[in-house]
Amino acid sequence: MRCEISCCTSTTVVAEAKTLSDFLIAWEQGQGTHDIENAMHRASSRWGIDSGALKSLRYRSRDLQDVKASLLERLRVAYEEVYDRQRTAQAVEIEIEATIARVREAETVEAE
Repeated sequence: MRCEISCCTSTTVVAEAKTLSDFLIAWEQGQGTHDIENAMHRASSRWGIDSGALKSLRYRSRDLQDVKASLLERLRVAYEEVYDRQRTAQAVEIEIEATIARVREAETVEAE
């Protein structure tokens, strides 16, 4: 009987790692670092990801046979952190918009 963990092929693991690293690099670029090299450096520093691994995923992903489990886990943790941060920011924006709408509605009712 095969273990459930072995169901993922190395190509899907490399593809997932590339997708996550591309997302993190793009997110760093959106935070004010417009060039890719600095974005990779910041992502590496912020989440403790090896900068060489990010460069390999960015530029040589087709040549990679596999990715270390520790690297994949760090990429996943970093992605979840960014995702949670964005979700929290969106919830705050929604609450602000709802408050503004309630105030405007109250002003309209009061003006009538």
